[in-house]
Amino acid sequence: MDVRAQVDGADAWGTALESRVARTRAATDKAVDAGLNLIQVGAQQNLAYFSHPPGTPTPSAPGEPPALVSGALRRSIRVRRTKRGPGQYEGRVGPTIIYARIQELGGQLGRNPRHGMWRSPGFLPPRPYFQPAVFNARPKIARLFRDAWAKTLGGG
Repeated sequence: MDVRAQVDGADAWGTALESRVARTRAATDKAVDAGLNLIQVGAQQNLAYFSHPPGTPTPSAPGEPPALVSGALRRSIRVRRTKRGPGQYEGRVGPTIIYARIQELGGQLGRNPRHGMWRSPGFLPPRPYFQPAVFNARPKIARLFRDAWAKTLGGG
């Protein structure tokens, strides 16, 4: 027994599918950028609640974001994207200034071996500014991806 079938439109269907995949990848890439930027802006805003002149005590309490003095910490928060390949998305956002980590997590003050600087011994309490920005951005980032994918996969 010999059965033959003819399928019309397979090429058009394949082209439409490839187009939808390309739109979804582009939407995902934009959502990654937007999500990283949400975290960056949130962290920078957290560093603008308090300010004080250099050499004066900080008005922020332990557990609150550090007070703005020069703005260097806030300016150091940057987004970096790495283009890896189709279907691979990577990005980083974070501060680049040397004292960013101790401000966020707290820690023992003392000699900085990298720069040979000495500070009076003591403990700097945590003043988180970055982790709260990530926490607050997570639901918004999830919404960014849901909306982007719904638009491209829902026939838009």
